Amino acid sequence: MYRALYRKWRPQRFADVVGQTAIVTALQNQISAGRIGHAYLFTGTRGTGKTTCAKIFAKAVNCLDTSSPDPCGECEICKGIDSGSVMDIIEMDAASNNGVDDIRDLRDEVAYLPSVCKYKVYIIDEVHMLSTAAFNALLKTMEEPPEHVIFILATTEVQKVPVTILSRCQRYDFTRITADDIAGRLLYVAGQEKIELDENAAQLIGRLADGAMRDALSILDTCAGVDNHVDEALVRRMAGVTDRGYLFEISDAIAAGDSVTALEKIAELRQQSVDMRRLCMELAGHYRNLMLCALPGGTSLLTGISPEEEAAYTQRRDFPQREAIRAVNAFGSALEKMSRGTDQRIELELAIFSLTQPETAAAPVIIRQPAPAAPAAPQAFASAPCAYTAAPPVQAAPRLFLRFDGAAHQAVVRVNGRVAGQHRGGYTGFAVEITDLVDREGENLLTVQLDTREDPAIPPFGFVIDYLTYGGLYREVWLEATAESRLTDLFVYTPTLHDAVVQWTAELTPAAVAVRIRLETADGTLLAEQTAQAAETGKMQLSVPDAQPWDTEHPVLHHAVAELLNAAGQPIGRRQVTFGFRTAEFRADGFYLNGKKTFLRGLNRHQSYPYIGYAAPESLQREDARILQEELHCTAVRTSHYPQSPYFLDECDRRGLLVFTELPGWQHIGDAAWKDAACAMLQEMILQNRNHPSIILWGVRINESVDDDAFYTRTNQIAHQLDPSRATSGVRYLEKSHLLEDVYAYNDFSHNGVTPGAKPKKDVTPDMGKALLISECNGHMYPTKAFDDGPHRQEHALRHVRVQNAAYASGEHAGCFGWCMFDYQTHKDFGSGDRICYHGVLDSFRNPKLAAAVYASQGDTDPVLAVSSSMDIGDNPAGQLGTAYVFSNAQQVRLYKNDVFVTALRQSEWTALPHPPFVMDDTIGELLETQEHFSPAKAAAVRDCLLAAGKYGLAGLPLAYKVKFGWCMLHYKMSFEDGVALYGKYVGNWGGESTRWRFDAVQDGNVVRSVTLCPSAKLHLEVKVSRTALREKDTYDMAAVRVRILDENGTPAPYAQFPVQFAVEGSAALVGPQTAVAEGGMTGTYLRTVGTAGEALLTVSAPQTQPVVLRFTIEKEDAVWN
Repeated sequence: MYRALYRKWRPQRFADVVGQTAIVTALQNQISAGRIGHAYLFTGTRGTGKTTCAKIFAKAVNCLDTSSPDPCGECEICKGIDSGSVMDIIEMDAASNNGVDDIRDLRDEVAYLPSVCKYKVYIIDEVHMLSTAAFNALLKTMEEPPEHVIFILATTEVQKVPVTILSRCQRYDFTRITADDIAGRLLYVAGQEKIELDENAAQLIGRLADGAMRDALSILDTCAGVDNHVDEALVRRMAGVTDRGYLFEISDAIAAGDSVTALEKIAELRQQSVDMRRLCMELAGHYRNLMLCALPGGTSLLTGISPEEEAAYTQRRDFPQREAIRAVNAFGSALEKMSRGTDQRIELELAIFSLTQPETAAAPVIIRQPAPAAPAAPQAFASAPCAYTAAPPVQAAPRLFLRFDGAAHQAVVRVNGRVAGQHRGGYTGFAVEITDLVDREGENLLTVQLDTREDPAIPPFGFVIDYLTYGGLYREVWLEATAESRLTDLFVYTPTLHDAVVQWTAELTPAAVAVRIRLETADGTLLAEQTAQAAETGKMQLSVPDAQPWDTEHPVLHHAVAELLNAAGQPIGRRQVTFGFRTAEFRADGFYLNGKKTFLRGLNRHQSYPYIGYAAPESLQREDARILQEELHCTAVRTSHYPQSPYFLDECDRRGLLVFTELPGWQHIGDAAWKDAACAMLQEMILQNRNHPSIILWGVRINESVDDDAFYTRTNQIAHQLDPSRATSGVRYLEKSHLLEDVYAYNDFSHNGVTPGAKPKKDVTPDMGKALLISECNGHMYPTKAFDDGPHRQEHALRHVRVQNAAYASGEHAGCFGWCMFDYQTHKDFGSGDRICYHGVLDSFRNPKLAAAVYASQGDTDPVLAVSSSMDIGDNPAGQLGTAYVFSNAQQVRLYKNDVFVTALRQSEWTALPHPPFVMDDTIGELLETQEHFSPAKAAAVRDCLLAAGKYGLAGLPLAYKVKFGWCMLHYKMSFEDGVALYGKYVGNWGGESTRWRFDAVQDGNVVRSVTLCPSAKLHLEVKVSRTALREKDTYDMAAVRVRILDENGTPAPYAQFPVQFAVEGSAALVGPQTAVAEGGMTGTYLRTVGTAGEALLTVSAPQTQPVVLRFTIEKEDAVWN
């Protein structure tokens, strides 16, 4: 079988390596001196010898012939490595093995000694592709590796390798190989292969290879396949390189301002199948040569040209340097865009056309263009851009729009007394054009008339609703200035992890001739680019082979930028959106993110807050997403029962928190006009939010409504037409409901504390071939207040445990969303008389109840330890502690009584969870052995009897335990008084000194968290704020303040239902009452900026505690029209 030249002639010895003399010498010296490091980093562009040197080095350090630093190539080790039979040299491609599990496997393997070699060598290619978690897993091994292990890391993008890895490696930078060195190597290889290679052809290949020997050998291989005599003409033809004579003709036409002639030459060359990218590269080099010739003695700097070409350049020594530099920049920019996937011919033609035109300043970039919106009929705005540059002032802007992020629930917008537009529905945004209504020179009066009533003609209204639907202008309003031509929508979705489909809509004037699409990293690095003719609607697909995927662990965000270009190639309109490369697929057995099965462990969220309703600014919206991920360790959230703040979704994007969002509604379906309004809201929701990578599922049914096939066929069609990349679902409480969506979302309230945690899939969905998702559970089935008694709070937590465990265990559920994140306000017909639904795992201020620990303990990022019992005898019947549960993500939980070890707690039965709770049902453990010095057999028998006495009481003790008690007394010669004493000491403890219980969470042998439980009257305030640095930008800023009363051990004190007082001084104001009751020992408040910069002090005080004073800094940015 034929072997490609680059494989056949890969160097086998250091002496064969071309162009890396310094690196080769350093490696040889290390081998000769026996000073071999444990970790090396080889970095450089492709084809420069990184992997080759790594393989040679691996052979050299293990070669049996130590007379030379080069491998001999003849010993058993060298031959085995070459053939692949020696397993001690491990090559790993980090691009396809980039997960933490792959590195953990590697970490486990390094402990084993090499089988035949002296060193086990790991060559990790493209190491920059490893995930952060994988790098962290690798770090410890690289820090203290076994003596028999060597790591060689290779990368083309060293800037992406963490500094903690770099600092542990010897770094070698491989430079581009010079064209002369490449040519010399090619002539040698050609001679050995009996290929007739001209020296000029070798030089040309050397230039085309751009420093990569592998590319050069591939070009030679291609040419030799056509003709064994390889000359310059053949290389140009096979590599798509044009004759240099055309370069002078094109540059002469450009200098004359003759764009037609220059473009005709391009068309002629294209007809001859000349590669446009190569031609662009040649033109950039050509203008570089023209620039050098204009310098004194500059002709000496010209390389790789013939005498005839040198004479032609000399004739043009008066070429303007400014024009040469301009051309180099133009072709360089075009070349970069071509390499990212844009249309090569269009980019080259645009560059040439721009060079034939007089140099002009770039037009300002236009910002924040919403979707089309006529004054009388506003339409949905598409996802808002987040980055922009200079915009024209309002007075000069051709068109002006007002964009509302949310106005509840019916809005009429007027400018200077004239109606600009109307909108119905409080949960989706809209835009109205006001271009013809404003006075460009004078003042303008903007008024928004709001009807906040629950109008039955508008979704979600028409029936009772179990949550408050606050009214008002509760989200931001923006003034947007645009050009006449504007991009009205930009949508990006990723059918694969390396491809992006970009769709746009635009309103065009004749000035717009092209649309340019750019894909960039978050820091602005260009990844791909394409240009197309301007059109009102368009679609293109761009490939990014090195794209970093967006996932829950590494939510890498990218930007898509669309620009409208004029005839000079200058931008006259711009739109930017944020997206992520990710795939989201629901299959029959679950949900798959980027092809990896991912369980959706989450909670439902309303967008309400105490005192302020829906009117929470950006910082509070982002704080909720942080709490869900960092404190509750959720992987997903459902935005029940309506679209929520763009800022909340932005933060979910940034954090990798998966989102199920749905159209507004609750149980009720109205008439035909009502359904039309619902469909309009669905369309607005999708248009506004479809670029968010966090959103994985559209809810297209009214929550908990009956079947309506005609209506829901329509909503599914809307969703799939607007977004072909996401699945649809609809939340229902019905089994075997008509399934028109892709996912059956079911509110499974079947668990009542005794019944199974969840219904089996076959009993719920009519289609076993589609995914099943638990969209709600628990909630109203077991309302729980922070001040309920301990057993009630424990059962609340265990109900969440049982349902989540059942969903995990079934293998048939894509996920489970508990109801709900926090307590929320409701109408008088619901709630607990105080118009609050106590359904949350947090209270309404986001303080945690016990059930919050159920979710938090399933994550791995931070140690979690929460005990369901106070361990106080006064909180339990007859003073018996009973069975308690410990929620922790540690490997082990140890129990101590008065600092004496009792036992390691056993895991509970709910083993399908990532971290099952631990059971605390044995408070005696090893104490009878360590304190009473009983034998193991005696201790086990007596412990069993004592625990039974505590569980059943002496009067209710089953007969079997009475017999066992008698047997113990006879067998171990124990008196009745002995039994009573042991009972009082280890079970009853009534009247004795209170016990100090300690629970230690242990991970890898280390205590990572500890909880001490003991009655204490020493209380203190725990005050947590979302942020202490507030910044007024487009609107006021706020800080959330969470307050808990804790005992001296740091344990919540639910009995401390004291009045808590808040006092503010300085440049901020309190939102809410100055005094609030700590219900269950918890409460909260909010702090708001008031329009001035400076500082503010918040003092929080309560009886029996020391006051807590917090200092806030407030910055204020000058408000500007956008």
